[in-house]
Amino acid sequence: MKFVKDTNHNNLTIPAAALKLSGFDDGISPELHAMPGAIVVLQSKMTAMDMIHTMESLLTLHDELLAHLCLQCGFCDGCEGECPADLDSVTDPVTLPDSVREAAGIPEGAKLGVSVDDEEGTVTIYKADYDHDLSDVPPHILELLACSGVCLGELEECLLEDVIIYGD
Repeated sequence: MKFVKDTNHNNLTIPAAALKLSGFDDGISPELHAMPGAIVVLQSKMTAMDMIHTMESLLTLHDELLAHLCLQCGFCDGCEGECPADLDSVTDPVTLPDSVREAAGIPEGAKLGVSVDDEEGTVTIYKADYDHDLSDVPPHILELLACSGVCLGELEECLLEDVIIYGD
């Protein structure tokens, strides 16, 4: 069950109904795990079965998020070259030595773009005008998405354009 809460003065209050539905006992303090994109509240003491139920709940949430991403990006069904054929090529971002990056005025950590001029036989590397692309997706997640049939071309468009695909 999902509860949408606004924070109040940098505090987040968990509704009593959410605690009850989650099976939190009054005598056990919650344990918070803060991670990129999520805060997970667990019981600080669990039996083996409690932990198994918690793992199952987190896997269900994982599956729901994956299904949502699949619906937003669509399924890959012959994108005519827009999806990468080789996932290994996705995870090799362009890099420059720090001295070259500094001389070009490109900030550390900035994404780099590449253009190739076949006629001149030159390659130009420049600061990209986006923050994320498929190379930012951890390889095991990228493999999961590809195996799940997610259109990686559409996913990359969402990443490049920083599209909100969940929530309001």
